[in-house]
Amino acid sequence: MNFICPVCYFDHLHEPPRNYNICPCCGTEFGNDDDGVSWKTLRDEWLANGAHWFFEQPPIYWNPYGQLLRANVPLDNLAWAVPAGRSLPTRNNIMGQQHGYFTKLPQVTQVA
Repeated sequence: MNFICPVCYFDHLHEPPRNYNICPCCGTEFGNDDDGVSWKTLRDEWLANGAHWFFEQPPIYWNPYGQLLRANVPLDNLAWAVPAGRSLPTRNNIMGQQHGYFTKLPQVTQVA
């Protein structure tokens, strides 16, 4: 069973977000980092620092902005967080694009 991080909405946590478990995506240590701090505040800090993957290598084609869009975080809340030199993602172009470059994935043709 997978759990969802309430900070960055990474949906493949192996443990519930509690008991000092750490999200590999945003690095939040639940029960420590969120003690007296809202998840929204932690999310805003993560975004302000570039929304980088925290531990080891991110999943292939992981995109923090797409992850937040799938969780219905409004785009206007993301506009200030997109690092300089990158364009603001939209719902039409975000899904299936690589973090950092926003390049489209190759088209896959179906074999009959």
